[in-house]
Amino acid sequence: MKNKNSNKENKTMKIKKLTLTVISIITLIIMSCTTCFATDGSSGVSDVYIYIMFIIVTAVAVAEGVYIAYLKIFKLNKKEKKNAVSKKKISDAVLEVITTNENNGRDTGLGEIGSALVKKYSDFDVRNYGYSSLSRFIEDLDNFELRRNHTSINVILKNDAKEIEEFMVDVVKKAGVTGVDIGQLAQKVYDHYPN
Repeated sequence: MKNKNSNKENKTMKIKKLTLTVISIITLIIMSCTTCFATDGSSGVSDVYIYIMFIIVTAVAVAEGVYIAYLKIFKLNKKEKKNAVSKKKISDAVLEVITTNENNGRDTGLGEIGSALVKKYSDFDVRNYGYSSLSRFIEDLDNFELRRNHTSINVILKNDAKEIEEFMVDVVKKAGVTGVDIGQLAQKVYDHYPN
């Protein structure tokens, strides 16, 4: 909690410094333009246009500087993105929701998955993983697929059960008469199909 407050205070301090810098620059521009006009009362129309162009160019440069500073202060940098929850943890959380619902005889909607992820990981945002929508993010996870109905989108487990069953049969056959402990079999399945 202290780290979040410290980070927030740093951003607030940077914003204050940025604001003071912008105000100082604008004040200097205004003062230099009024000084030019005050000292030379005989300025022609072309001089006025030159000063106006100078103000516009300077204002654009200041605005661009402010925009770059804004991006540096507010946008997530790569270090913050690395702090995002791993896809493995997200996948495990999605699997937990689907399994719980299947045990209760219910389907799992995409909205329920989104709510569960935000509830479990308050800073979860698919944009941290390079996606613009939760549906695309879930589709790209290895174990899940989306089934679209007329009014809803459900998240289901991919049907790899037959392949896993064949793998388990092969492991048991290779063990021969000595057999395989169920815990060892489960570990071998998990090692071979980590997701």
